[in-house]
Amino acid sequence: MSTKNISRYLVTSAEKGAPLHGAFLTSLEQYAEAVDAQILVIPLDGKHPDEDEIHPRISANPNIVIVEDDMPLNKRLSIIQFYIKPSQRNPLTGLGHLVQLKNSAIVGATKQHMLPKANSNKDLPKILMSTGVITRPNYKETRVGKLATEEHTYGALYVEVNEENFQFRQIQAMADGSFTDFAIEFKGNGKPVAVRPEALVLGDIHTGSTCPVVLQKALELIHRLSPKYLVLHDLFDGQSVNHHEEEHYINRSQTFARNDLFTELNACGQMVELLLSAGPADMQIVVVKSNHDEFLTRYLQAGKFATDPRNLWISSLLAALVSKPSPLPAGPGIKTPFGTIAVTLTQPAKTDAPDILEEGIALAFKKFKRVKFLKRTDDFKLRGWQLGCHGDRGANGKKSSGFAELMEHTGKSITGHKHSPGIFRDAFVVGTSTVLNLDYAAGAPSSWMNTHAVLYPNGKAQLINIIEGDFKL
Repeated sequence: MSTKNISRYLVTSAEKGAPLHGAFLTSLEQYAEAVDAQILVIPLDGKHPDEDEIHPRISANPNIVIVEDDMPLNKRLSIIQFYIKPSQRNPLTGLGHLVQLKNSAIVGATKQHMLPKANSNKDLPKILMSTGVITRPNYKETRVGKLATEEHTYGALYVEVNEENFQFRQIQAMADGSFTDFAIEFKGNGKPVAVRPEALVLGDIHTGSTCPVVLQKALELIHRLSPKYLVLHDLFDGQSVNHHEEEHYINRSQTFARNDLFTELNACGQMVELLLSAGPADMQIVVVKSNHDEFLTRYLQAGKFATDPRNLWISSLLAALVSKPSPLPAGPGIKTPFGTIAVTLTQPAKTDAPDILEEGIALAFKKFKRVKFLKRTDDFKLRGWQLGCHGDRGANGKKSSGFAELMEHTGKSITGHKHSPGIFRDAFVVGTSTVLNLDYAAGAPSSWMNTHAVLYPNGKAQLINIIEGDFKL
């Protein structure tokens, strides 16, 4: 991909008649000068019909381009003016089919959402995203207005384009107008300052199917950002014990070398060691309990290793480790005219049971000191964000159905599982670290992307995409 003729933009919106967040604009101007970017502002309709002017500091600024109509940024990405009401809760509603027919699209809105749309059996998905806003809340005193005020996002999109492709990141500002992009904080006219992220959440790992290029870029990110925590989803892929492949004898024959559980667990250990080595000495890894981890649980629970000589040895050791029964608690006696009858209590859940994946990696590779394996019942929260949920389960144990449901039952969260990244209010979803044409997904339109997430000390999150092998053009 050519690195020549790269153009950079900071794309945001401004509501007509609304007060300007001057400090945020100052921070954006500072950033635009630092990275040689053009600030583009999409006007939004005001609260009342007679509010038809954008704040003069924007409209009279020679360094800002106001985008009144559709504007192509390159052959794959356009700004499209949809005249979205500032109070609309989901600014991307009903627009998905338009990007499938045309280009990836940026739309002006007071909220910052992002959604990839499958459109090809082999190409990257098209992206639909909204900007956030540079003006302060200006809504009617109604229920809708109250909700819009709560969800109002000071934000912009950092966009790089060349003739062939584009790269993008979301920027979200604090109340004081400061924001962090790629671990550099910009605050008005002050000097930009490097910050250490609270956490870097990688796209689902799936050891054995991990893309080497994406892994190399992940190692670069870890080294460059030095996060306090590195969060992993689907570390274990489960190819060796995949119940979905039980009756696919030809597939299993073709992948015979990957049907060895010891080898797969050993590879997971090597992956963890490699990731640890890329970060600072105090970085900790958190392994989120994921559905692919539970392939191993299901395999052991069904006793399938008894007829699987290839995996019998390590499976038997794991089964022995995790199957020790808990003593049944003594129940109270109930006095009756016929004497005292003992009550049988229900067996409690084993909250102290060893983690099967952790024990398997310890057997096949080694035990790690700076790695925590979460249980399904564990939370892992930083700066008010839930990072301990994989994203495959909804409330009360049912399957998770989408971004909106994630927001409803996790609040602020960064999850995995879907392989398709996205943002819905404060629900962020990472993509995958695998190749994008895995066997079980090949031949169908895909919205998968290689996307990670960063959580900063200011409590704001950001997605970082690996597009055509890099996180920048």
